[in-house]
Amino acid sequence: MEKRWQDGVNFVLGLWLVATPWIFQQLINALPADIAGVTAWNMWVVGIALIITCSMSLSAYFATLQWLNILFGAWLVASPWVLGFSALTEFAWNAVIAGGLVVLFAGWALIQAGSAERHGELKPQRPRPGSTTQAR
Repeated sequence: MEKRWQDGVNFVLGLWLVATPWIFQQLINALPADIAGVTAWNMWVVGIALIITCSMSLSAYFATLQWLNILFGAWLVASPWVLGFSALTEFAWNAVIAGGLVVLFAGWALIQAGSAERHGELKPQRPRPGSTTQAR
């Protein structure tokens, strides 16, 4: 099955998110301790989740993984206001831009897969071992 380059880009964005708290460490230190901790953990958790879903999607395409990435990206866009770090402009913009890119690339992969499926370019998946469904 064809690999989607968008998953590779979102994988790199996941790596970026994991590194962000260290890159912006001085900015995070300017926040109150409770918001700083939540902000860093938010980036780490979403970044690791993106790395995992993109790794899985690079090995086999599943639309569910793209929808999860869209949810992760939407959360990143909203997180500066939900978690209270919107006043930290650089860090807030980082979350909004990264989240928007994740949504864009995951949506693009969904559209591309849907188009390929409509044109018969996707190969049917084999049934799982132990499946009771038989081909007719």
